[in-house]
Amino acid sequence: MDKIQRKLDGAGGAPRIHAVCQEDSSVIMDYTGITYDEYINYATTRQKVHTLVKIAEALCEIHQKNIFHNDLKQNNITITVKEKDSTVHIIDFGKATDHEKYINRGKKSRYWIAPEFASGGVTSAASDTYSFGQLVRDVRDYITDNRLILELFDKIVDMTTCEDPLHRVPLTEVVRVMNECLPIAN
Repeated sequence: MDKIQRKLDGAGGAPRIHAVCQEDSSVIMDYTGITYDEYINYATTRQKVHTLVKIAEALCEIHQKNIFHNDLKQNNITITVKEKDSTVHIIDFGKATDHEKYINRGKKSRYWIAPEFASGGVTSAASDTYSFGQLVRDVRDYITDNRLILELFDKIVDMTTCEDPLHRVPLTEVVRVMNECLPIAN
């Protein structure tokens, strides 16, 4: 984790490490706010869409450093909420890799983990894209007031959660589609 976070140096809102104590395995790092699963309970539809765009952009930043998170889910994202804006932070890089790597998590894979992991597939940006699609599916359940947003979320889920990683749409394209959602989010 330490090596990955140092390489990230704050990319994707990753907390910066300020000090490490080897004696008792302590790390002092940035405070990054409340968890995303806590935030979506009170956020408006527009705020939910906006933060999902920011999460996708943060993930793109991480991928530019050739790092793959491999465990993106609601409680591995935090939000620092300010009056008119919020900052997204992707956290918990304990399963992250800084290169494409074969990973076999066995058959007990979690729903947000890309299916290629169960069969010993290679971790990649497409694996994180799958997890992002599952995150969009989760957030969709919190939106009841905007049929158009629900339809666009369904489209995004379809684009990002294909079984075959080669058929998943790149996150940069997902960001473009998500930005189209903002004007219709109330």
